[in-house]
Amino acid sequence: MSSSMVHLDNQHDDSDELYGDLDEAYTPPISKNKNNSNSSINTNVSKLQDEVRLLRNQVSSLQQENEVLKRNMGTLFRTARAEIRRKDLRIEELERMDYSAYMLQKKRSSEQEIRR
Repeated sequence: MSSSMVHLDNQHDDSDELYGDLDEAYTPPISKNKNNSNSSINTNVSKLQDEVRLLRNQVSSLQQENEVLKRNMGTLFRTARAEIRRKDLRIEELERMDYSAYMLQKKRSSEQEIRR
């Protein structure tokens, strides 16, 4: 019996030698390609973040310009409407003056005919 126990103990010792280093934590080696890939990804992320920042600034600038243009269009529209109204009044005034002048001339010509 003791010979079989010795045999089992020897097998246990052999397995320790085979798997003894497995107790240490395994970390896979980092390849240069993986580092380059991560670096490339980080560079692309940085570029995209810069582009997003630039586009947000452009959007903000365009929104401000849009507001200014809307105010200017409103002012221009109100000015044009007031100018049209002013000219319409002037045309009416001139038409009344022309009609008055016409009536005055007609009256004078009829008075001249009566004197003849």
